[in-house]
This record gives sequence, structure tokens and C-alpha cells, in this order.
Amino acid sequence: MICRSALSSRNKSLPEVPWVMGDPRASYEWQVSVAGKGKRKDKGRRQKPKKLENIVLNIDMKVKKKTVKGSIFTKLSGGKIEEDFNPVIVAETLLRALHHAKFKRITRISADREVIYDLDSEKRAFKDIMNLLNDEEFEGALFGLVKISAEHKGNCSAKIEIKKVHLRKKPPITIKIIGKIDQENLHRFQGYIKKHLPIEDILY
Repeated sequence: MICRSALSSRNKSLPEVPWVMGDPRASYEWQVSVAGKGKRKDKGRRQKPKKLENIVLNIDMKVKKKTVKGSIFTKLSGGKIEEDFNPVIVAETLLRALHHAKFKRITRISADREVIYDLDSEKRAFKDIMNLLNDEEFEGALFGLVKISAEHKGNCSAKIEIKKVHLRKKPPITIKIIGKIDQENLHRFQGYIKKHLPIEDILY
């Protein structure tokens, strides 16, 4: 049981209820005395971007596919299929997606056994490298495999493989991001390729 004297002494320490006094300033003072001043949130503090590490994207294309004859071992593995797209044109779009995701430089591009660009041999701006694939020599060629290596800031890099013919159980496009990348930049990359390529599915 609470002592009446304790209640009366506690009530004396609080200001009179404001709506009895009819004073707005007193209303504020009463609220502060009861609840205390709230702490303001630091609106200027910026949250650190979320990092994702060692991401693998397996991309299926929404294009026509046909079965390719192979050896008995290939059949046991589910067989091979051929995708109805030009790997060089797909590679050009993926280069633009890398640039959109703020990758700083391309280190190597190869088509089958032919090296199209190598940073160790020559240094070109990102946009100039993208224009390399616009050349009729590459765009009209029937390459089956295109590989791209790129670097982001820090220790992040990307390795891309685009296969026209591949095992049925494997995707035609594999993108490995090694190291840490901002989630926002990964979303930029995915958003770009979804907009400019006939993507059927992206699997992690």
C-alpha cells in the first residue's frame, strides 16, 4: 500500500496540470518535466552502404534454344544446347552494365582464343573499350565464348563468361564478383541488364 504522504509530496514536485492553468508555455514545461526533452536524431549522419561479398550470378536468356549433338558423356550430363544470341553483342551490353555499376576498368576481353583487349598490352578508356566490340570484325563473327575481366575500386573484381553453346544444366552467362561490392552498385548492374537484355532469370 502506497503512503498518502508520499503521493502528496510527489505531486508537489510536478507543475500544475497546464489545462487547468490555461497557459500554452506551461503546457510545454509540464510535458518536459514529466517526459523529459526528446533527443533529436542526427539527420546529417549517413548510413554506410551495405556490402555484399563474393557474388555469383547465373543468368538464363529468354531466347530460342536448340539441342546440340554431342558425345555419350555429354548426353549423360544432360546434353548441350545452343542459345540464339550473339555473345559479342551480349558482351557489349554487359560492359555497359559494368560501367553503370561504377567498375573502373576492363583488364581483359577474349573471344574464343582471340584476345580482343588486354590491359597489360595497351591502356584504353572504358568507353573506348566498349566501342571495340562495335567493330564489324567482332560483331559479325561467330564466336562461341566471350570472357571479360574487370576491376572495381578496392579489391573487387568481376569475371564474366558468355557461352553460346553450353551444357543444358549450366547457364549461358556466369558472372563472378570477387571481393566486396556495394549493394547499390550490384542493383545498378542487374537493373541495366534486365532493361537491355532478354533475361529470363537471374540465379544466385
